[in-house]
Amino acid sequence: MAKQVLRSFFDRFSYRRYSTVSRVDREYLLQRLIISVVAIALLIVVLIIAVPLIKQYLWEPSRTLAVVDNERIRKADYDQYVKMQVLGITDAPESLASLYQVYKTDPESFPQRVKDAINSSMFSTSDVDAYTLDQMINNLVLNQTASKLGINISDQEVQAKIREIMSAVGASATPTSLPTTTTPSATSTPQAKSTPRITPTAATLPSDYQNFVSSLQKSAGISMDMYASMVVRPALIRQRYLETKVPKSAEQVHVRHILVSTKQQAEEVIKELRQGKKFEVIAKEKSIDDQTKLKGGDLGWAPRGIYEKSFEDAAFALTKVGQISPPVQTSYGWHVIQLLGREKDRPLTETQRQQLGQYMLQQFIQEQRQQMQKSGDLKVNIPPTPTPISSPTPTVTG
Repeated sequence: MAKQVLRSFFDRFSYRRYSTVSRVDREYLLQRLIISVVAIALLIVVLIIAVPLIKQYLWEPSRTLAVVDNERIRKADYDQYVKMQVLGITDAPESLASLYQVYKTDPESFPQRVKDAINSSMFSTSDVDAYTLDQMINNLVLNQTASKLGINISDQEVQAKIREIMSAVGASATPTSLPTTTTPSATSTPQAKSTPRITPTAATLPSDYQNFVSSLQKSAGISMDMYASMVVRPALIRQRYLETKVPKSAEQVHVRHILVSTKQQAEEVIKELRQGKKFEVIAKEKSIDDQTKLKGGDLGWAPRGIYEKSFEDAAFALTKVGQISPPVQTSYGWHVIQLLGREKDRPLTETQRQQLGQYMLQQFIQEQRQQMQKSGDLKVNIPPTPTPISSPTPTVTG
């Protein structure tokens, strides 16, 4: 049938030439035409199949998402980091020890459990969450600019930290240098969960660190080089910053507040206060801050850097005990604030120092990013920092 159709086509458009050649030549030309059409059809089919695969496995992993002072964050780097988030090892260096303990329970089933945890999450090789990328950029900026803070973390210190963590859980054969697997092009950040996503089984079998690293690489494509640069180094910088740069005391205010939904409601609260109604009574009746309303809205003592800027500015603008602020808007709603106390140099609690250190370091990172953007040393190929989306927490039981 195909031969007849092609013969008709050939007759219609090449009749004169076709009629002047022998029958054998005509059959040869027809066969050539058939072969050419089939080859073109096969090529189209191959392209339809191959192009998506080339995009997924060759072009997409090497795609540059951001460049920080000539260091690239590739899609492959991003995918590794997200997998580490799913496994719960990006929140702190010590989380790797928890995952190692999971491995010790059953080394044989560990690779499949890792794969199942990743597959049951919302991980996608095609998607890029701008919030997660923003975290990676922040950590890479921190790694590169820590020297401006007088902080220098050597490779030996990073390796020593990993040895310390793994030795604490009895990992044998801990290497004197970091094992090299697939080396990423980016160094960077933080961002994630406080518990591993795989639940250990009851049995405990002997295993060693090198086998654990190899299993993690084969099952999830996660290298220790990436883990060291994305988790351990930034964590050590933050720890050093807290130890050496965050003050142990600071000016603080002791305030309480009433949180409502609208400015009009805040103005009504102020009116009631001026009429003599007690602050704590109104807080219990009207405040939508469930954590403080039963305490009369008491927020305790706090230095600068703990609250949102508009709230902080209003609180530190109060100078006399008992003074009440005008309505103040934050992302939570509208506040009425009352000053209960103020001290120029009050000792900070450890929690306050942690919060203040995070705030100060984040301010530093943002300043460095702005400078890099102006100089062209920071390029981001997708818009950073949207509202964070909660990550899945797949759990695998043994």
